[in-house]
Amino acid sequence: MAIRGFVDWRGNPTNREVHGGVRAAWFIYFLTVVTNMVNIPIFLNLVTYLHGTMHMGVSSSATMVTNFVGATSGFALIGAFLSDSYLTRSKTILLFGPLEFLGYGLLALQAYLPSFHPPSCNVEDELTNCKEVHGWNSILLYIALYIIAFGEGCVRACVPSLGANQFDHEDPTESRQQSSFFNWFTFGISFGGLVGLILIVWLQNYKGWGIGLGLSAILILLGLIVIAAGLPFYRNQVPEGSPLTRILQVLVAAYRNRRLELPDKLEEAQEISAESSTIEVLSQTDSMKFLDKACINRGKDGAWSRCSVAKVEETKIVLRMLPLFISSMVGYVSSPIILTFTVQQGGMTNTRLGKIHISPATLFIIPITFQTLLRQW
Repeated sequence: MAIRGFVDWRGNPTNREVHGGVRAAWFIYFLTVVTNMVNIPIFLNLVTYLHGTMHMGVSSSATMVTNFVGATSGFALIGAFLSDSYLTRSKTILLFGPLEFLGYGLLALQAYLPSFHPPSCNVEDELTNCKEVHGWNSILLYIALYIIAFGEGCVRACVPSLGANQFDHEDPTESRQQSSFFNWFTFGISFGGLVGLILIVWLQNYKGWGIGLGLSAILILLGLIVIAAGLPFYRNQVPEGSPLTRILQVLVAAYRNRRLELPDKLEEAQEISAESSTIEVLSQTDSMKFLDKACINRGKDGAWSRCSVAKVEETKIVLRMLPLFISSMVGYVSSPIILTFTVQQGGMTNTRLGKIHISPATLFIIPITFQTLLRQW
């Protein structure tokens, strides 16, 4: 039986017996584990690489890591916009995911070849004349990092949504499976980070950054190959056009009709698109009544003159979420500081446990272990 609003990778209607479900989710779980096995260590250990190998100052290293983390989150908005508006989520992952592989490959190449980074020296010794990375090598470093940020941002925005699309929330059985998916998805994030903080960080610090970053590139490529192998099994939500355009249409139509009286009962506008077959019908609410004026019929047709109740209600939902969005931004302001400051302070302390030396970035296995356990409870 076909599911409304979803197609397979060829654009044909989906079959519930073939597409989606737990089988499709396993491919997504694998990508989640390997990407976090790579990205969580690089977020935490990058300041060590920039300071110790590229000989950048402590402040410059921390600032660069903060910009890198922020850029990754910012590019996630672009990936989400493209996947919702023009591309399916699986295509967005496969289109921009290779950029992440390319970025890690460039970083590995730069770390492995001596001519692409400054000569080794003791950056903690003030008498040592350590040369900071500069020129073309500095450009290569920036290009590699921001290619990773762009690729990872686009992939990060699409993976949880693609997983949710594999389950029909209107079906009782699949609705429970969807809830279980998010439990295992968050477990995969923590488990991948746990393995990466032990294995990848150890390779980077003790076997060389070239080897550690090279393995990271291979893992990203392996994850993309696995996610591509699952293409025949995915349910892909049909792109519905730019959500920003839909919101602007409501705001413009409501402004144009601002002087008109709101009738007791609004007539439903007829959309001249496929929206009616793919969008869930939303009932009219009593909040933000000024936006309801976008539904008033002034005798003019067009999406910028009159909007459907469903489109108005979607806009209301987005506006109601703005306080949550803004408060979340404030709450995460300190996150990059924790990533850089903790690792820098760890480098100045004795992190030996008997005969075992624990890298500063690996210290994060303590909170991430609790996260891994608690997310399954």
